Amino acid sequence: MKIEQRKSEFPESYQSLITPIKESINQLCGRTTEIDFDILQETNPKNLLEEEKFPRVLISFGCDTSGEWAHWLVLPPELVVSIYAWMIGDEPGGDLGDEHLEGLQEAINQIFGQLQTFLEVQDINIEFTDLNISSVEDSDQLPDKPEQDVIGVNYQVNIEDNNFSVNHYFWMESEPEPAPQPEPETTEQKSAEPEPQVEVNPAEFENFDSNGNNNNSPRNLDMLMDVKLEAVVELGRKTIPIKDILKLGKGSIIELNKTAGESLDIFINGRKLAEGEVVVVDEQFGIRITHLLEPKERIKSLK
Repeated sequence: MKIEQRKSEFPESYQSLITPIKESINQLCGRTTEIDFDILQETNPKNLLEEEKFPRVLISFGCDTSGEWAHWLVLPPELVVSIYAWMIGDEPGGDLGDEHLEGLQEAINQIFGQLQTFLEVQDINIEFTDLNISSVEDSDQLPDKPEQDVIGVNYQVNIEDNNFSVNHYFWMESEPEPAPQPEPETTEQKSAEPEPQVEVNPAEFENFDSNGNNNNSPRNLDMLMDVKLEAVVELGRKTIPIKDILKLGKGSIIELNKTAGESLDIFINGRKLAEGEVVVVDEQFGIRITHLLEPKERIKSLK
């Protein structure tokens, strides 16, 4: 596909993606986000990169859809520091550090996940690969600059009166594989007797009422709220040598690493989220949350 053709398709095909991206940022930062974009007329990567103001944070990744595309997102450090602060419920400030890049990587992973879910609902399969995030002090630190023409897009990101400018460059690395063509019939195949015809009857389908799912409007991301996650309450742990395990029998006691009355750890999908105490509700065990990890601690647990 020619780069100019892709540029002409960009507004229509990518406008719909702005909504799930905004919703993802809203959920991560707890703030209202607005995004506008303009397609840059310049396609020469050298000229485009000369206009960049450094230092910058570079997000590079691959995308497999209608061919393999390489993507660069170039962000101002102030945006990365602000996103991290809002994710942990803090006020932005300070210089860019490793913790900000790690928090940004978790945010990008969540945005990619919601984008994939959004597109799968529309029967569009997309795969993101080779995600890498780094701090770039000047243009000489940019890896493997593209040699072919690129598409450049400038995003104006407004997060509650905080304005940031983000540039997006992407280019095709390989064309999609052409669909296999049927082999021409040989003389022997043409002269062969036709196979007997099979009688085919039209299928009958059940009619859907007006409340059914027969409309073509895409479902929004609210469906993610029904996804079930495994909750595990851990009473305690202990490392036991194999020789002691072989000695265990009915009535044996294993001492755990927690004392009586100490809070128990609560894990959601294998990640610690909170602590709590055991209660009994209608003759069933339950857990009352006594301590919920701070957002900053949750970010650290994702490393």
